Amino acid sequence: MGNPRPTFLRQDIWDRMTSEERDAIGILASNQPRLELLHRLQSALAERSSLQKLTRTLAEQVEALKTRAAAAERTVRSQEKALQVANTNVEDFGDLLLDLVEPTEDAEIEEPTESGRMDPRAGMVIGVRVTWNGKTTTALSENISRSGIRLLLLDPPKTTQKVHLELSIPNFPHVACEGVVRWIRRAPEGERSGCGVSFIDLDPEAGDAIGRFAEALLTESSTIHDWGPA
Repeated sequence: MGNPRPTFLRQDIWDRMTSEERDAIGILASNQPRLELLHRLQSALAERSSLQKLTRTLAEQVEALKTRAAAAERTVRSQEKALQVANTNVEDFGDLLLDLVEPTEDAEIEEPTESGRMDPRAGMVIGVRVTWNGKTTTALSENISRSGIRLLLLDPPKTTQKVHLELSIPNFPHVACEGVVRWIRRAPEGERSGCGVSFIDLDPEAGDAIGRFAEALLTESSTIHDWGPA
């Protein structure tokens, strides 16, 4: 008995085929399920290979992100350490850092004397009563000379603002005069800003007393500090 005609082949075509051709068609038909299974298997393997390649790519990207995150963490730690070191001696270096800040564009510095040098300036911390536009506050001095004083205030007046000053030094218990703000160096919010004030209409006797006092402080000090313009 010969091979049966496959259902996908028309009878007239089957009738014209030789026995060898019918045998070949029979073998192909009998193996069709296996061929389809093999095709599905090949498709699954190809898909699996694509998934494996995608997985490797994602794993490489994850490792790259981990490396970048570790580098960023090291950078943050270094910056935090540097900030801690900077804050350790902030009180010791506060005056130096303040002097490195550029003054405002309209800032003015103390005019030199006839000898071409600035009046002697001595570092001195005292309370100074400052009044302007009906507002009175207490500032801290940083240095003083015959022609001006450098102050630290939380809310300093504007540049060119005229102010009234009241202070006391050992050799002159009460100094009261007018002054004008020459420059301001703004500090972060909550900190005192630097403020240079030049004396105006200062009593000559008080001015001489301040000058002698500043010179005495500089002479007695083993280190002369350059506190910047008053």
